[in-house]
Amino acid sequence: MLFLLSPQSANVMRTLVLLSFLVCIFHAVSHGQARSLMVAAASDPDAAKQFYELYQAGDHLTSLQEGYKGLSEIMLCNFGFNPFTKFSRFLSGKATLEHAISRQPENTELHFLRFMVQVKCPPILQYRANMAGDKAILKAYLNKPPSVEKDEELTALIISFLQKTHTNL
Repeated sequence: MLFLLSPQSANVMRTLVLLSFLVCIFHAVSHGQARSLMVAAASDPDAAKQFYELYQAGDHLTSLQEGYKGLSEIMLCNFGFNPFTKFSRFLSGKATLEHAISRQPENTELHFLRFMVQVKCPPILQYRANMAGDKAILKAYLNKPPSVEKDEELTALIISFLQKTHTNL
């Protein structure tokens, strides 16, 4: 059986299919890509820009994607020159990250993102209030018994960060 669509219906259908496809790509690629770019963005300005741009198009982000969006904005500050722009970006990224955590406070990965920022953040910015709480959440996550399923990639990222920064839990 052949269904004929009006030109308007066909355009709507094409648009819906394209949007569905883009949403699937965004959700499928973004988490793994975000973690890889996050690591690279710590030392590479091009990776930091790519990491930042990854989340700028999305309006309806999950709390984890929103957390990565905030982190990407904060990490971009490392490669800026204008102190006012850097501070503005920091405040915006911090607000985005904090909002993500308020949406999903039980998400260990979000606490890890904030913990990384707070460890690396200059004391003058006074963004260290949650370090003890985040540290406790990370410690509990890492100390889960082997029988409890954990995200091995996240576990490796946490351990690597702690080793590189000489941070003890």
